[in-house]
Amino acid sequence: MTSLPHSMLTGLRALLPARLPRVVAIIAAFNEEDVIGQAIGDLIENGCEVYLMDNRSTDNTVQIASQWLNRGLLHIESFPPEAPNTTAEQLDKQFLSREILLRKVQLAKELGADWIINTDADELREGPWTDMSLRETFGLVDALGYSAVNFKVLNFRPVDDSFSAGDDLRERFAYFEPGEWVNALQIRAWKHTGAEIDITSSGGHNAAFADQRVFPVPFLLRHYPIRNSAHGRRKILKERMPRYTRQERDIGWHNHYDAMVEDQHAFIWDRSQLTRFDPVAVRAELLGQTFNAFLLAASATRTSFSRPTDEGWIMRHLAEHLGIPEGLAVRELYQEAFNELRTMLEIFQRDKSATNCPTPKYPEAVAAIARVECAKADLNGDYRLSFMWQAIADELQQRQFVNSNVTSNTGDTSLNPAQLLAQAAALIDDGALPAAYELLISSGDALAAEPVFLYQLGRIGVLSDMPEDAINIFEEAARLEPQLLQTIIGFYQGRLGPQQAAGSTGNAIPASLQVASQSLQTFLQLAYLAQTGKRPLQAQELFYQAALQAPEVIRPILQFYTDLLAAN
Repeated sequence: MTSLPHSMLTGLRALLPARLPRVVAIIAAFNEEDVIGQAIGDLIENGCEVYLMDNRSTDNTVQIASQWLNRGLLHIESFPPEAPNTTAEQLDKQFLSREILLRKVQLAKELGADWIINTDADELREGPWTDMSLRETFGLVDALGYSAVNFKVLNFRPVDDSFSAGDDLRERFAYFEPGEWVNALQIRAWKHTGAEIDITSSGGHNAAFADQRVFPVPFLLRHYPIRNSAHGRRKILKERMPRYTRQERDIGWHNHYDAMVEDQHAFIWDRSQLTRFDPVAVRAELLGQTFNAFLLAASATRTSFSRPTDEGWIMRHLAEHLGIPEGLAVRELYQEAFNELRTMLEIFQRDKSATNCPTPKYPEAVAAIARVECAKADLNGDYRLSFMWQAIADELQQRQFVNSNVTSNTGDTSLNPAQLLAQAAALIDDGALPAAYELLISSGDALAAEPVFLYQLGRIGVLSDMPEDAINIFEEAARLEPQLLQTIIGFYQGRLGPQQAAGSTGNAIPASLQVASQSLQTFLQLAYLAQTGKRPLQAQELFYQAALQAPEVIRPILQFYTDLLAAN
């Protein structure tokens, strides 16, 4: 792929959270043996996990896909499942789009991912910037407060018959044409917020849900529906058109190949009628269109950027970026960082340079606030103020770069508390548990009573198969910072994965959650039903409310989730 100039790379990498979101792509496939390996591998290399729904392929799709099991491919499901009085021949003859979409919605609830991508085997997906993986780009989208992503479709066409199974799609296909108007709406990635998702009404084109916020810059969807003339004839004339149901055709679905059939298309395109793919030009167009739309909309709506910064947004960003839960600790950190930044601005105005500014206690937090203020000053036309904010942010970034090099070369662990906790969280996420433990213990008594410090130690306990130690540590952390209980429960829920709680039958509540107080018992009963009914966010909130009423139930709640993990 052609390298993009520096100006085409995102300057927002600093907004990435300490813990990147878990992204799962759900692929539906039928007879895609020639591309399924790259489709799965490309997503995994981009930091995503994959769940494959095989629509009863008759070729080697499943065998080739199986090579990725336990390497990022979570499961291969044969769909539709066999049903009474239904023959294999009947199942093979129908392409049930609606049922596939409904199953994808169900999986999105069960897989425990932060973000879901609804994708197909003949698609490769890319972000607007080439210096970030898909997972990182979704982390940026999430950090900016958006909950859905639209994709710009590029239909790559064969200009000869040179493609063979297993060829690299990016290298083999150089020419494309824009997607049809019906494919302009491609909101096929969304954040799992607990809201009900509807993708069937739009035929899979729009993940509709309450409070949907679509990221203004589209991602790229490189579509390879036809790979050569023989593939086109087989796919469209034998494997698609005869399998589409009359009911779905009658509502306007599956009509995108009609013109090709009517015109007896040769399934080879004239390259002079196509556009040669240029990653710089395509991305420049994406970003340029968004910028132009932004300018016009801001002007038409008289949007002002002079309003005070939303402290809540800043604190949420700091919590995610530094890997610590929201709460009183983040608010105090924000206030201290803001005061430090104000002092640095005064020094810059005096010295006309940021080099004499002292290194703040929380450099990441100060730099994050400086970047927001820089953006606001830019859009308000206060370019000198923007210059100062940017210079401060750049100076802090440079100091962090130098310090990180010194640390990596000398093994020095003299990090400030926020840096230490963020680094420990990243090590835990990467599975480096001994290194994370050593890093946390190296802080001595400085962080011993910090709830977030205890939370990270508790995570290590669970992941190291020391459940009782984890319960003790988590209980202390939740008593010090009650809101942290929701984060702890979320961690347990993430470990449980898509399976339903083992042994949960009817409304019977486990003995560990039975208490004398009737009002408290009601909270616990509802929370238990929410967890076993796969409503994790509701379970978090209900258990949290119960713990606020009676901190003594924290331990039974932790024991409940420990038992669930043991059963699964």
